[in-house]
Amino acid sequence: MVELALKRQFCTGADGNRLAYYACGLAHGRPLVISAGLGGGTTAWLPLIRHWQGRYRIYLWDYRGLYGSEASAHRGGYGVASHAADLAALLQHLGIDASSGTVFMGWSMGVQVSL
Repeated sequence: MVELALKRQFCTGADGNRLAYYACGLAHGRPLVISAGLGGGTTAWLPLIRHWQGRYRIYLWDYRGLYGSEASAHRGGYGVASHAADLAALLQHLGIDASSGTVFMGWSMGVQVSL
């Protein structure tokens, strides 16, 4: 079994909150950005990460208010649009152009956020 080194890092979300994200895989590989389902964490993705880490630079992130990310500054800031804005902020932080071959993978609400 291949060991993973998922180091928690942080960026600023769309409403100024601190978002946690994780990176692994090829340092200069094609980006693969994973958005979990609501309440889903990174561990659900470990089998796929192990499979794809030799081919992609993989990024996962925690939605605002979950796991390593701060809660929203706004009471109603937990909808799909808010999470999608956070994803856009993460991509900007990472310098990833979503239209240049980036692969997006999601489960449940993560699909909606990624679209």
